Amino acid sequence: MKIGRISGVEIHLNNYFLALLGLFFVAGVLGKGLIAFAVVFFHELAHVVAARRLGVQVWRCQPHGR
Repeated sequence: MKIGRISGVEIHLNNYFLALLGLFFVAGVLGKGLIAFAVVFFHELAHVVAARRLGVQVWRCQPHGR
């Protein structure tokens, strides 16, 4: 599922990751789930930055999934 675009890179979310956030909500620890999401999200954006510095064109980023 596409959620937006940052600096020309489409950001997509895997449906399974959204289901995982739902499980965090049901377990009452949604805050921890959101922190985990943020860590993974920024980690993947760091891959985009590194690729661009090496001259690799990046069009899409999808945290947690293919």
